[in-house]
Amino acid sequence: MVSLISLPFSLAIAIASGVPPIAGLYSAIIAGLLLPFLGGSYLTISGPALGLSLAVLSSITILGKGDMFLGYTLTLASIFCAGLVQVILAWRRLGRFGGIMPAAATRGMLVGIGATAITTQIPVLIGVKFEGRGFWPTLGELITDKLWHPEPKVFMVGITTLVLIFGLSAFFKKRAESGKLGKVPPQMLAVVISTVFGGTLGWLVGLEPVFLIKLPENFTGGYTAPNFTGVLERLSNHKFMIDFAVSVFLFVLIDSVESLSTVSSVDQDDPYHRRSNHNRTLLAMGILNMCSSLIGGLTIIPGAVKSKANVEAGGRTQWANFYNACLLAMYVVFAAALISHLPLAALGAIVCFIGWKLCAKKVWEKFLEIGFEQLLILGMTALVTVTFGILWGIGVGVLIKLAVVLYYSIEGVEHFCPDKGVRKDLTRSERIKKSFGEFPNIFKNPMVKVEMDGDAAHAYFDGPMTCFSLVGHKIEEIPRSARSVHFHFLQVPIIDHTTRALMYHFEEQCNARHVTIVWHDRDERFRSLSDHPGAMLVHVPRRQRVRREDMSNEFPRAAQAD
Repeated sequence: MVSLISLPFSLAIAIASGVPPIAGLYSAIIAGLLLPFLGGSYLTISGPALGLSLAVLSSITILGKGDMFLGYTLTLASIFCAGLVQVILAWRRLGRFGGIMPAAATRGMLVGIGATAITTQIPVLIGVKFEGRGFWPTLGELITDKLWHPEPKVFMVGITTLVLIFGLSAFFKKRAESGKLGKVPPQMLAVVISTVFGGTLGWLVGLEPVFLIKLPENFTGGYTAPNFTGVLERLSNHKFMIDFAVSVFLFVLIDSVESLSTVSSVDQDDPYHRRSNHNRTLLAMGILNMCSSLIGGLTIIPGAVKSKANVEAGGRTQWANFYNACLLAMYVVFAAALISHLPLAALGAIVCFIGWKLCAKKVWEKFLEIGFEQLLILGMTALVTVTFGILWGIGVGVLIKLAVVLYYSIEGVEHFCPDKGVRKDLTRSERIKKSFGEFPNIFKNPMVKVEMDGDAAHAYFDGPMTCFSLVGHKIEEIPRSARSVHFHFLQVPIIDHTTRALMYHFEEQCNARHVTIVWHDRDERFRSLSDHPGAMLVHVPRRQRVRREDMSNEFPRAAQAD
């Protein structure tokens, strides 16, 4: 089941990345063959993913200066260097820093990538070459000119496949929810049937070879080596080296963040409640990226769609990756001629389907439900990503998250007066001054100590609990021998969404092991910004809590209604 969904996905993502289709299969095969021996996670299926296709395409365009093949070989060298950096980070046990990215900013980056990926496939869907590059130029050119002059046969194949894949996905999803589909993943059925139908339709209408997939005549015929010599020759070119360094940085950042977030997400579906090792995962992705680049492959990431399909189909270990790789190799060796009849437009429809999943309406609704501030971070990150690029989008998302954390930290700050022995609320100017003075605390670990009292673990927090302090990963260091875990909050002005989501995941894992979680004074000390269980918690100053207690004594009915 995994191989049937991995085949069209790998081909489609390679096309979206601007590289030969066989490169996508090389990536998936090398990942499957090596991953069981590297470990790190249990249920994820790794291979090329749409999340990095935009970064690969941008790197090829920038490094090649118009020469796509040169840009491809230089990009392979940057992917190798990115893998090497990941290995070093894992060796230094820095995998936990993958969680420093705000969840809303990470998701906003993927929304922007998904939207941009859709626009890059529009020329493939309608069979017309576009002059402009990027989200807005392509969209403008489509509306003003190209949409009204498509290639008729290509347009028919592309649009029919696109409508079919969305229609079948919704149909099979309803049957799966009603229990009539068994263990077959609905997305797999939709993708496979749509791909076969698109290939058949392309054969019936007689598409020209230029609109079809091109695979090499033999398995190793598409091999392309990284151009390390070209990089060394350009060491004195400062502009090139800056572009090359930015390319490596983007690959490391996106690959690491998406890999670690995906394995954490898939861990929640593990029937055995196992926890992935983030440092080991980062090491595995680094080695796989180095090996993939040496044979002309793309960056490798654990894929959420393929991993979910693996879990639903009964996969329980990393050896599912190995069997997936073996089957993909068999498809290429024995069915290359058949695969070469697949229309590019049909695979473009698959990319649009994956891109839509990244930026669908439910993603926006979910973050709006969590809190308006999360929707703001998501929306601004996505907008800047499609307009100026991934690096700018990530930077703006992080800056907005810092501003949000600082604002709500100001609202929750209390001040202790030693001479009077009481706490009092500060004036707004005092709170702003104090918060800027405590700004470095946002990046400090607030879990000040963990004490064992028999079989009970007591964790004490003092300071802002945000993604920037990595407290969500620190709590995983609490001894697993504890039969109960108690969380105590000293002076904690804020618990952000990313941290709360990780703590909620930790609580689920503890419950599965019959370990009790106790939150001391959480409901009294904090107010939630929404009704969502992952919403940001902001500290309620003591004076306001006293007022609420007085109100409850004097006006019990009003307090109960509140």
